[in-house]
Amino acid sequence: MVALTQNPFFLNDEGRRWVRDTLSTMTLDEKVGQLFLAIGLSEDDQDILDMERRLHIGGIMYRPHPAKKLKERNDKLQAQARIPLLIAANLEAGGSGALTEGTPFGSQMQIAATGRRENARKLGWISGAEAAAVGVNFSFAPVCDIDRNWRSPITNTRTYGSDPETVLTMSAAYMEGIAEHNIAVSIKHFPGFAGGARCRDWVVDSLTRAGFEVDVFDVEHSTLHDTEIPEDTIRAKYDVIMYFSNVINASYQTVTRIQWKGAVAQDGPFYVREVPTLFVSLGNPYGFIDVPMIRTIINAYNASPFTVQAAVDRITGKEPFTGLSPVDPFCGMFGKDI
Repeated sequence: MVALTQNPFFLNDEGRRWVRDTLSTMTLDEKVGQLFLAIGLSEDDQDILDMERRLHIGGIMYRPHPAKKLKERNDKLQAQARIPLLIAANLEAGGSGALTEGTPFGSQMQIAATGRRENARKLGWISGAEAAAVGVNFSFAPVCDIDRNWRSPITNTRTYGSDPETVLTMSAAYMEGIAEHNIAVSIKHFPGFAGGARCRDWVVDSLTRAGFEVDVFDVEHSTLHDTEIPEDTIRAKYDVIMYFSNVINASYQTVTRIQWKGAVAQDGPFYVREVPTLFVSLGNPYGFIDVPMIRTIINAYNASPFTVQAAVDRITGKEPFTGLSPVDPFCGMFGKDI
């Protein structure tokens, strides 16, 4: 017998009566359907409504949708459903997990790097406020994995780092924030999303606004001669070389590493001694393993135009570097206490 008055239900007498009365009138098909939470991939509202009517699903999960469309669909679904639906989204980094125009507040590792519990609570609050506004009531977050394996491409920046106490503290704060909007949570481990070519545009725009004359290396048309340029020529042409890496983690990858291009990796860091060189990793906090020859490495923990701009502001001295790495960015090379 389920104790409906106790954790995690805490139902009052009216709530318990509703559960008993509803359960007693459900068919076997309805009971089975309640065990499943479908993914709402169709763009046609009628397809989703027909699925709920036919299968009696217990809930539905969405990838990011436009807010207006998602709100209208969820209203239709809840009006039709005999038993209220769980409507879920991956609210790990902000309202952007549910809405295409939602706020990308920051990845969990980015939050942990601030060292401020309040930022994790804000992440939960903002995620909940925007998701609840369109009818989402169930968050597939926070990610509570402890990121101790730098070789794993799955958890990575989606976690609060490798320290169990930090993971516990930040996860609890997230749940406090999202609870203010009456959204249930499912603590989890789940893979991430990719950055893509847009990152290059974000970087070029931010650097240009900061006053740099940007020359993007064209690896698609490079030759072996690009690795043989005289030192004086390189020094005369460039004041600094910057690498921005948008290697992001995903569940279908077996490893997350930089894949240099060209016959002899022409886009690799060949001139780190000749010209001041820095490396900014937007997604993978363990990028050092691929560029140990670069002496300045910046972990940003999240691929977004806001993060790129924040990194450029710090590179140019407009803002200070204050973050604390939630993991060992050197992949154990210098010992676990570094």
